[in-house]
Amino acid sequence: MSCTSGFFETFLEAHKQKMPKTIFTDQDQAMAKALFEVMLGAYHGLCTWYLNQNGMEHLGNLMKGDSHFLRDFNKCMYDYKDEEQFEEGLRTIIKYCVKKNTRLQKVYTLKEKWAHCYMMKALTLGMQSTQPSESINAHIKSYMNVNLDIIKFFKNFEDFVEAKRYEE
Repeated sequence: MSCTSGFFETFLEAHKQKMPKTIFTDQDQAMAKALFEVMLGAYHGLCTWYLNQNGMEHLGNLMKGDSHFLRDFNKCMYDYKDEEQFEEGLRTIIKYCVKKNTRLQKVYTLKEKWAHCYMMKALTLGMQSTQPSESINAHIKSYMNVNLDIIKFFKNFEDFVEAKRYEE
């Protein structure tokens, strides 16, 4: 048993064997293997924040600032509602790559774990990232304000939860 598998087994033990519906990770292969072995029923999604970070590291200038490649890659990640749109968007991205890029090909093979049109099949509550500023906390902040008293705070929090349930 690997250390990572042991971590997930301990997690399940601590949660009375209740498995999460979805787990977001970076692209760590040991973690993906352990999830497959220990939490076979959980949907394994890839954190979009990490995908962008890894892209910056491996694709260099293609992922910088307001590049057209980055804009179009983000559309593939977040905007396309169906697989046909996604594939067309990906063809747009490939034209930016002068040479064959194995990193981009590998990310493409994992598209069911990060592209919105595929992630709609998983229970994610709208999350695509493990980074709080990229996900739930950003949504909660839109319902909150530092001047709220405790009653209004909980009322707004209930409204937030209800909105997330409605979206899902």
